[in-house]
Formats: sequence, C-alpha cells, structure tokens
Amino acid sequence: MNRHSMHGISLIEVLVTISLIGVLSGLAVNNFFSYTGSAKNAVAVTDYRNIKVAVIDLTGAQDG
Repeated sequence: MNRHSMHGISLIEVLVTISLIGVLSGLAVNNFFSYTGSAKNAVAVTDYRNIKVAVIDLTGAQDG
C-alpha cells in the first residue's frame, strides 16, 4: 500500500500529540501559579508600605 493512499493518523501520532499537550499544559500551569504568587507578594509589600505611611502620619498628627 502506497503511503500517499493511506488516510487517517496512527495511534503513535495521537499518543505523541497528547503527551506534548500534557507537558505544555503542565508548564503553563506551573508558570501561572508562579506569577500569581509573585503578584500576591507585591500586594503584601504595597499594603505594608501603605500601613507604615498611615502610622507615621497618625503619630505625626498626634505630636503636632
């Protein structure tokens, strides 16, 4: 049988494709959680700085 006359895809091709999709999905999910963790840290640092400024303003207002 001639290769050009064959139709469809083989089981190996399907398995390789599914495996690649799985690996790429795993990498994407890992990167997503890494970025969300970094964003939460940035929010925490910003909140800390805002609280620090508020405390300084409050203590300065009571002194003066």
